[in-house]
Amino acid sequence: MPFGEFVSSMFLDKTGTRAPASARKKEVLRGAVLLAVGFALGMLATLAARPARASQPTADEQRSMYLLAHSQAGLPLPEKGPMIHFTSQERIRSLLGCGRCRPSGAQIREDVYVDEALDFSQAYEASILLHELVHYLQWAARGTAASCQEWLEREQRALAVQARVLMMTGNDTTRVRLSAQLLRFACDTAPP
Repeated sequence: MPFGEFVSSMFLDKTGTRAPASARKKEVLRGAVLLAVGFALGMLATLAARPARASQPTADEQRSMYLLAHSQAGLPLPEKGPMIHFTSQERIRSLLGCGRCRPSGAQIREDVYVDEALDFSQAYEASILLHELVHYLQWAARGTAASCQEWLEREQRALAVQARVLMMTGNDTTRVRLSAQLLRFACDTAPP
């Protein structure tokens, strides 16, 4: 079947007549979702195919990961993308002011920081960049979190995107799910 006929057939109902506009929109949306899923699978497969202890993702891989974060988080794509910095864990710790914590990444306003020691040939470690890019999109859409509860909700959403992409690519989500469970204790939500 020629490509033009294939595209036209997507908008026909089971009887062969042109489907109503609402059905056509639904099919276009379904196609966009399938495209995003395929994009996600290809992106993590590309990173995972790199040699062990792979260097930082290329500019094209970073752009692809940014678009993946946008498609999976359902947040608007800002006019300007983030500045991505690959730096030491010590620098990230200093920027966060978190003493003895061991951060693998952070998002501070328009800047995304990722630990340069991560092995981007490993899907989980590559997904940390995805997680931080979701935080950038959250910040660009709504500004800085105003409360611990809002920060917690953003963190849970970023972890959900990270886990969903790892699951779609057939990778283990245990560490992400564990992080999500530990977050339950992050904010003191007990009544006074």
